[in-house]
Amino acid sequence: YLKTKNGVIDPLFFQYCDSAFSNVSISPEVKYERLVHFLSSKDLNNYVVNSSDQYIKSFFSRSFDYCVACSPDFESFYSIYSNHLLLYKRVNEAIDVLSGFLRYYQGSADIWQSYLTLLSSTGRLNDFSEQTAIAYAFYPADPVILLFYRESLNINKRYSEAIPLLNKCLDIISEGNSNTNTNYQVSVLNSLANSYYEVDSLSKSFECYEKVISIDAHNM
Repeated sequence: YLKTKNGVIDPLFFQYCDSAFSNVSISPEVKYERLVHFLSSKDLNNYVVNSSDQYIKSFFSRSFDYCVACSPDFESFYSIYSNHLLLYKRVNEAIDVLSGFLRYYQGSADIWQSYLTLLSSTGRLNDFSEQTAIAYAFYPADPVILLFYRESLNINKRYSEAIPLLNKCLDIISEGNSNTNTNYQVSVLNSLANSYYEVDSLSKSFECYEKVISIDAHNM
C-alpha cells in the first residue's frame, strides 16, 4: 500500500489515508486494525521522521492518538509507539508511554525488557531498581529480566543476593536456544564472577572467568 516514486512516498497517499481515517462509515475496529498495520511500517516511520512536511507529521501524530483512545490495553501498539518516539530520539517520552501501559497491565516479558533497557540507558537508577523488582516478581524465570534484576542488586551493592539469582539464571539458559545460550552464559558468568569478587570469594570468581575463557575469550 506504500505508493512510491523514485523512493519517495506520494503525498497523495497520506491524503487518501486521512480521508479514510475521517470516514464515519468505517468502524473504529477496522480503522484501528488498518492504522496499527500502517504505523508499524519501519520504512514509513523513517520516512516521516525525516520529512519536513508538517501535514504528514500531524497525520501520524493523530493516528497514534486515535489508537491509544481505541485500545489502551493493546500491548503491541505501545511497543510500536515507543519505537516511533525513539526514532525521534524522544527517549523520555518513549519511557512514559511504556510506563503508562505497565502501570495498569502486567505486560509481557518482552515489553518489560524494552522498558528496563530504556530506564537503564538513561540513568534513571531509582526507577530502574523499583521497576526491575516488579518485572522480576512477574517473570522470575526470564533470563533477561534476571540479569536486569542482578544489575539492580549490583547498583545497590547487594552482591550476596545476586549470586543465587545468577546461578538460577545459568540453569534456565542452559535449556534455551544454543546461540542465545552462549551469549547469555558468557554475560551471566561475567556478572557472577564480579559478584563473587565483591564478596571476597576469589576462588569462585576465578572459576567463573575460566569458564568464560573456555567459551569465548573475547567476551571477558
